[in-house]
Order: sequence, then C-alpha cells, then structure tokens
Amino acid sequence: MNVDGYKSQMSVANLKFDKQPCYFSKFNKFTTDNIHLFLKKKNEGVTLLTQYESNESKMLFRCQCGMIFERTWMDMQSATYTSCNQCVIKNRGVNHRIALTEVNEVFIKNGYKIMDITQYHNNSSYLEVEDAEG
Repeated sequence: MNVDGYKSQMSVANLKFDKQPCYFSKFNKFTTDNIHLFLKKKNEGVTLLTQYESNESKMLFRCQCGMIFERTWMDMQSATYTSCNQCVIKNRGVNHRIALTEVNEVFIKNGYKIMDITQYHNNSSYLEVEDAEG
C-alpha cells in the first residue's frame, strides 16, 4: 500500500528489476478497490458500478445526479472531472465564475468602473466600463 492508500501486488522479478508497482492495471487484483478509492478522493459523488477489466474497456459509473454513464478508466483517470457530461458542463461553468465583488475589485484596481454589473455572467462576459476620464 502506498501513502495514498492504493494497493498493489508485485513479483520478486519486478522488484529485482526496480519496477514500480502499478496501482491501476489488469495485472493488479486490487485495481477495482483502487478505483473506488480514487473516486472517493475526488469527492464528486461518483461510484463505480462494474468491475475493472482493462484501461481501454468501458465501465459503468453512477454520477451524484443519478445518471449512469460509461467511460474507460484511461478517460476517467486523466479527466479534470469524474462526473457525467451534464454535471461536468455545469461545474465547468461554475468554476469559471467569480463573485461580483471580486469582479468589481478587479476593474477598480485597473482604474475602471463597471456601468452595469448585472451583465456579468462569467469570466468571458464583456462589460461596459468607464475610466477616470469618463
């Protein structure tokens, strides 16, 4: 078990050749347990519904919203979010927004006054501003 809690099994031959343990592999009998632990650490409310077979085989997952979706372990492990596509889109939008007070502070710091803060939706929103000269 490593410091993150992932389990692996290794042969003497692999140790003799200084090979590192592989925590997510079809040769590791603990891979399904490790995936459960990975999802728990991500803390996005996603659970694995099927057994791991290989990095390329699709597995079923249940999202926190209740949707069941398919994804390979390679896609899941490398993704920023482990949620279903609908929740990913929703979360991505939330993470690209900042509080209105912070938006206002950024403009003031740069010498601008926002004319209508209600036009702010996300960091890509164009806002009408006024500088010190009007």
